[in-house]
Amino acid sequence: MAVNGRLKYYAVKRKNPKKASETNYYAQLYQYSLIGRDQILEAASRNSSIPKAYIGMVYDALAEEVLNFVRNGHSITLSNFGTIYTTVRSTPAQTPEAVSRDNVKRVKFHFKACARMRKALSLQLLSFEKVEKVKGNYIAPTEP
Repeated sequence: MAVNGRLKYYAVKRKNPKKASETNYYAQLYQYSLIGRDQILEAASRNSSIPKAYIGMVYDALAEEVLNFVRNGHSITLSNFGTIYTTVRSTPAQTPEAVSRDNVKRVKFHFKACARMRKALSLQLLSFEKVEKVKGNYIAPTEP
């Protein structure tokens, strides 16, 4: 199987959730950068015959419609991407009749990747490089 991605990680010290007196080290992904709207539009324009301005108009309209649908209780499935949906956190009530708006404490936004995206992130298709996390954004490799 060919490798189709490369992720960098570093070790992070954290308390053991089961034993508060014990600490362990865990792998933490190093975030290269935060890709924004302009970078996505630029890349989509490069990979198609559609001008960046037109892609931007579609992007903005799509983002607004997704928000409108989710705000009104719909789940949205986007082919080759995933499903966007909301859930609520609420306090319990003794009876179904006692459940009201006052029980709702928070609305959460969720994204579930489609099978294609999950497969692209399978461990067999990725390579990993351990790096040393230092102050600032500089990282130094720790493995060849």
